[in-house]
Amino acid sequence: MGFELYAVIGQQKGSGYPLAYLFLDNSKKGDGVRTLILAGFFNSLKHKELSPEFFLTDKDFAQINAALQVWPSTKIQLCLWHIERAINKRLADGSIPKTNSYNAELANTETNLVDVNFHPFPVDRNTGIRSIINCDQKFCPKEFRDAILNMIIYHFHLHPLIPNDQNQFLSTNDIWLCLCKKCIDFVFRMTLKTCGLTYGQIGIRDLDGIYGLEQRFQKK
Repeated sequence: MGFELYAVIGQQKGSGYPLAYLFLDNSKKGDGVRTLILAGFFNSLKHKELSPEFFLTDKDFAQINAALQVWPSTKIQLCLWHIERAINKRLADGSIPKTNSYNAELANTETNLVDVNFHPFPVDRNTGIRSIINCDQKFCPKEFRDAILNMIIYHFHLHPLIPNDQNQFLSTNDIWLCLCKKCIDFVFRMTLKTCGLTYGQIGIRDLDGIYGLEQRFQKK
């Protein structure tokens, strides 16, 4: 029919209830146009005194922007099923991104967990510089994909009001740092595993001092 179907589902005491639906013409592809239409749709629900605490979405930016326009205080929550599908799809795609916006110096301003000296490429024996030249690049080897997805899912379920698997209550900042450390440590370990010691061991200092002086990390 050439239309997208949007549905608003409310949850009460563990049960879902359809509240409203919208057919959107597929020809209106621009995010600005879709955001405007969805904001009007949400406003009609707001006028019915609907004020959600949480807004669950599949990371459709038109939906997210429209929801924040209408309900600025609502918490945007991504759907776990869509997260898993998107991550699996990207990890299965072996293509190397054409651009890389990662900046180690900028990341280090967020937390001293990040060491700007670590780089997952070998050192050129002639220049002493780490480089991707003559390096067999792989976006994500297949054997690492399940471990990466499991880390993300574990983090997704952490919450300051819910104890973790060690019966500890973590603050929002602790949860953020926990995932940062797990991800960086994973990259470091797998780099050494697949490429050997030629990739250099400067970069990640474990909380227990495995790779260097013991250090407590914090968000700057």
